[in-house]
Amino acid sequence: MGLARLLLVGFVLLVLGSRALVRGNAELEALMEIKASLDPENKVLTSWTSNGDPCGGSFDGVACKEHQKVANISLQGKGLSGKVPPAVAQLKCLSGLYLHYNYLTGEIPREISSLTELTDLYLDVNNLTGSIPSEIGSMASLQEDGSIQVLDWSTRVSIIKGIAEGIGYLHNGEGSKPAVVHQNISVEKILIDQQLNPLIMDSGLPKLLADDVIYSALKTSAAMGYMAPEYITTGRFTEKSDVFAYGVIIFQILSGKRLLSSSMRSAAECCSFENFIDSNLKGNFTEPEAAILGKIALRCTSELPDNRPTIFRVIEELNDWCVKCR
Repeated sequence: MGLARLLLVGFVLLVLGSRALVRGNAELEALMEIKASLDPENKVLTSWTSNGDPCGGSFDGVACKEHQKVANISLQGKGLSGKVPPAVAQLKCLSGLYLHYNYLTGEIPREISSLTELTDLYLDVNNLTGSIPSEIGSMASLQEDGSIQVLDWSTRVSIIKGIAEGIGYLHNGEGSKPAVVHQNISVEKILIDQQLNPLIMDSGLPKLLADDVIYSALKTSAAMGYMAPEYITTGRFTEKSDVFAYGVIIFQILSGKRLLSSSMRSAAECCSFENFIDSNLKGNFTEPEAAILGKIALRCTSELPDNRPTIFRVIEELNDWCVKCR
């Protein structure tokens, strides 16, 4: 009886001690709130525990400064499906928040504007609603490099063209190099270096060093959303299925959204730019270029493979139309 009572007391002390640890560490408490919001089913951030040390190396995607304060949260492409919580603002030394290429919903919390050390904010390609709050858009720390971290129009066009050339390299079987069908092209497979030049991972192409990667390949299963309709019946990848995936990526880059909807396709067909061009661009794009790219994306995502252009035809059209890229 005495042993059972002792074990019970020990268990209670352990639980209370764990809760006290969270309450006693403001950053740990904030991280646990962030986890509850970003990953409500605890499928991804399992390494974030209430009795863990955020700066001890065990928290996936968390990096700290020398004074043991959280400096970066890098969770791009993790398949997160919750909301960005106001608790982020409690991480006072946060300088980088990388949550792009997930499935996050809801609005961007205005509280982020209180983070005076924040220089990198990447929330692109999620399912967020609304625009960037003005308080965040006017943050001096985000504007030190010239603008808030929303890709401008010319950069998006340049990336679209660069990805086409990368796929063209894979499909080109000149000389002794066999043509390669990538099979899993998706935004998670596109690496962007610090000069915003896109590279496609795998298939023998060079890989970038870890600190050069902005968008990384963290969930190959996410590529399922880019598979051409015919794969369901044939189970085979072809050059035309790569082209289909490329068309999906064009729509994502143009719209800043992850999901391709029928309304987005309809908007591209009738050049209803406000319904398929990212509103965060605030109208700073070239309509003729947007119309051309929208039409290319539509043809690339045609249900019938024979109706899709080859990637070489796409490259020719981009060059013939003199799309201006950086």
